[in-house]
Amino acid sequence: MIDRRSFLAGTAGAVLFAPHIAAAQGTKLKLSHYLPPMHQMHGWLTGWTDGLREKSGGEIDVEIFPASQMGPAGRQFDLVRTGVADIGFFFPALTPGRFPLSDVHLMSFAYARPDTLRPILAGQASEIATGLFGAYASDYEGTRPLLGVVTPGGGFFMKDRLVRKVSDVSGLRLRPTGPILASYIEAWGGSNAAFPPAEVADAISKGTIDGAMFSFEAARAFQFGAAVKKITMLPASTGLFVLTMNPEAYSRLSATARQLIDETTGPGAARAVGELYAAAEDAGRAYMTDAGAEILDPAVEDAREFKALSDAVMEKSLSELEGRGLPARALDAAIREKVANV
Repeated sequence: MIDRRSFLAGTAGAVLFAPHIAAAQGTKLKLSHYLPPMHQMHGWLTGWTDGLREKSGGEIDVEIFPASQMGPAGRQFDLVRTGVADIGFFFPALTPGRFPLSDVHLMSFAYARPDTLRPILAGQASEIATGLFGAYASDYEGTRPLLGVVTPGGGFFMKDRLVRKVSDVSGLRLRPTGPILASYIEAWGGSNAAFPPAEVADAISKGTIDGAMFSFEAARAFQFGAAVKKITMLPASTGLFVLTMNPEAYSRLSATARQLIDETTGPGAARAVGELYAAAEDAGRAYMTDAGAEILDPAVEDAREFKALSDAVMEKSLSELEGRGLPARALDAAIREKVANV
């Protein structure tokens, strides 16, 4: 039998511990992305969410759904916008035309040093892109952008032909990473072929296409070692990835929890994530070197030939965006100014 004194002592203990129990239960959030669990971004997201859980005393409790478990890669943004997911990491280029100002980051040598036309580091580029969110946040209306990641490297990954000059592209059939780069390939005299990333190495090996515009990181992930033996680095375009959050999910958190999310995202965090991508790019370059690929960084005068043609295409794109009332030129100028001052 439980006497009154024992009952009161028990209830007092329950009252004392109740706030801690409530905090431990926290706010359950869903984070969706399309990348495999072995990807470096999934590793960062796991560390980030574990840190949020610990630092918030359990108030922020995030479950991660990788590999498109909640929806296909092209729907990741809408999962967050509609509240199906609370946080999402997505690739805007998968839905061409949907994020017009984000495309400015992908335009002609935007993240290449103007004097050498070599790409700046991914950490530097990601910090710049995230710091400029205010200039293109309209693309992500209905969500709260947390950080952007820019991969500024890339180039021609070819079966057996080394691209040195623009004239070497004439007649080549290449797989681009998206519409912007596809337009540049056409300006350089090549033609485009669409293949899923997982099928590109086989297409190159069989001679169905001559090569692809790829990055070292992706070449390693999709096992280009046997198919590609000639590589020319040319940072004519970039990849931009975005981590964003549903604003209602954000507003449901306490002020302290919201501050914690703010402090662990933004430009500084973007730089750290970009450095992970840079490390993966270095590992991919080592992988291709070990596979026997010849790698060329073209002379700056040759790179400028490519840039002159892609600049002409870019000018048309910027004019079209300006015609729609979008401040594309101001964003382009801001990116290039920051890149030049890195």
